[in-house]
Amino acid sequence: MKKLVVSGCSHTEGTAFFAKRKTPHYTELSTPQLKEKYGKDKINKQWVKNNLTWGSKLSKISNFKSFLNLGYGGQGPDHITRVLYSYSSMYTDMSNHTIIIQIPAPERKLFYYNNNEHIFSNLLRSENMFNKDQLHFLSRFYNTSYYEYLMLEKFYSLQLHLESKNAKVRFFAEPFYIFFNTSKEHLKKLSDILIPEYFDYNFLYKNINLIKTDTFDGSLDLYLHHAGLKEGDMHFTEEGNSKLARYLYENIDNINEKK
Repeated sequence: MKKLVVSGCSHTEGTAFFAKRKTPHYTELSTPQLKEKYGKDKINKQWVKNNLTWGSKLSKISNFKSFLNLGYGGQGPDHITRVLYSYSSMYTDMSNHTIIIQIPAPERKLFYYNNNEHIFSNLLRSENMFNKDQLHFLSRFYNTSYYEYLMLEKFYSLQLHLESKNAKVRFFAEPFYIFFNTSKEHLKKLSDILIPEYFDYNFLYKNINLIKTDTFDGSLDLYLHHAGLKEGDMHFTEEGNSKLARYLYENIDNINEKK
């Protein structure tokens, strides 16, 4: 049975439709406009994942018999990788699986302190939005170029692992994330940071199965804010997710040329 598994952050989970992200199953839709559009106040989160997201739309277009949305709002490469390694441990052969990963912001990192797991999310915000622990991390231990490199290294290893079980693996970035390191200036910075035994950034960028989405027409009307459904929110509407799903369906094998 053909199965589609998708992973990513809020753009994949459909978090923008939820009034309360951390409630386990049921929540209200996040705005009066969305309630009016869908003719209901409360929704099952699984209903959103299985009907309104780009993954669910792609599953239907592609006639997959089974669909699993592993997206989770606010998370980054650490969470995505851990969940997919855990999921894949249940299988010896994944030849019936297509796995598509929406690339999140690489600066989203998981840390453990005070006996709890925390995520530093969207670290490139203005400084007055950080607490002292986050500011200490940013000023002492964070480098944008290096963290993007670490993300690609992590995802390349995940790709090799899943492909060793015969899964079809794809990633995509735009319109939700634009790679930072592809300029000569930042590649030079990385070459100064990395020791020779490490993967070269260009090698990683060229060898992960990255669907070329730079030509996707992400017009403003596809976003909740511009559609008048949720002020200030730059996640896709259901219609935007449908358009993205169609694009992914048509370009799933249009990936970076291997080095």
